[in-house]
Amino acid sequence: MKQLLFTLMLLVSVASFAHEGHQAFYRLYVENGTLTLTAKVEIPDLKTAVEKQEFCSKDQDFNFCAGLWLIDNVSVIIDEKTHSLTLESTTTEEGHLILEFSLGPAPDGFQKIDFKNTAFTKAFDHYENILEIEIDNHNQGYKLTETRTSISHRSTNTK
Repeated sequence: MKQLLFTLMLLVSVASFAHEGHQAFYRLYVENGTLTLTAKVEIPDLKTAVEKQEFCSKDQDFNFCAGLWLIDNVSVIIDEKTHSLTLESTTTEEGHLILEFSLGPAPDGFQKIDFKNTAFTKAFDHYENILEIEIDNHNQGYKLTETRTSISHRSTNTK
């Protein structure tokens, strides 16, 4: 049900993309015991941002390099422990690049998730990085922008 709700939210947001400006969508969740981050970004926006920062060379695989660029712009800390992103896969779908990252074993409960994302904010004015967190029965969405590049998501449960 959560997956369906997120998919519907994503479809509505993507459908209104042309009217609201530039957006990328991120989902932090647990799959098969692994903490996972999925990013869905507009390919033209991604190419512009990567080129402006001169991050990739012309001879590199763009999808792989774009994944490394996102790793450089996103951080996830759960209860003071940094979870490093590892690019697992990339796919293209209707003008979007979808990148899947693993972040290690899922936490056994948590008190606080600190998420920072500066992707696209140096290349575009008014860019929105939309984050959905789905961990331990917590389902919360956040909008990050050039003026709000990080959030702290607190658990209502105790360990």
